[in-house]
Amino acid sequence: MGERLRKLGIRILVSRSTALFQLATDLPAAVLPASSASTSPPPSDGSGPPPETGASSKPRSVYEAPATSKAKTHMPLDDRRTWALLRQLDDPDHLEFPRGYDHTATRALLEQLASRLGQRFQCTCSVDRGVEDASHHGTIVIPQGSTHSGEHITVTVSNFGNLAAVTLGNPGNYAEEEENVLFETADRHRIDGELEALGYVSVSGHLLWTPYDDVSNLGSHYSKYPPRWWTRFFDYL
Repeated sequence: MGERLRKLGIRILVSRSTALFQLATDLPAAVLPASSASTSPPPSDGSGPPPETGASSKPRSVYEAPATSKAKTHMPLDDRRTWALLRQLDDPDHLEFPRGYDHTATRALLEQLASRLGQRFQCTCSVDRGVEDASHHGTIVIPQGSTHSGEHITVTVSNFGNLAAVTLGNPGNYAEEEENVLFETADRHRIDGELEALGYVSVSGHLLWTPYDDVSNLGSHYSKYPPRWWTRFFDYL
């Protein structure tokens, strides 16, 4: 994969925040902790919101590409609406989960998503259910050998607003232009279909790496590395 990128003149960048995800995907399933279970199929610095790229009366995935396009690029359909939703969900008094949070319902939805992705990709997905002190509920990893992209895919589910972020590899592994080249359309569409069927709202992972700048005091807890919007809704706090 690195050779493919070098031929295209793209430089590989790795985020500091991917270490835990890398450990989970590198370890054999037999040595993963009890908090990481498996589900098998049943028998951006300082920039503000990007300009609006269009609107649609029909709800669609943030990443959905035009039906007539054969390109691999998956751009947010409407970044302004995404930013509006993120700011609406940002309650300064509730950083880990929102008012009226239903853990049982959120967990049940995560289990359904893991099962459906396992069926779509004909694989066993690793599921991290042991998340605490965080703004996200759990992660699902589709193994590399089951994807067309030649890389594992991580689906991170937030505690807020049925938000979900899909990333090639671990979150932060690839810059946006790298992911546009490597993330196969067939993989992206299969995941988008399952997210939409269960009522999840797919949010661009690259949009979420924008520095956090809203109403909570989240920034006061991060003196060395300022938080990102990813931290606000998809990470440990």
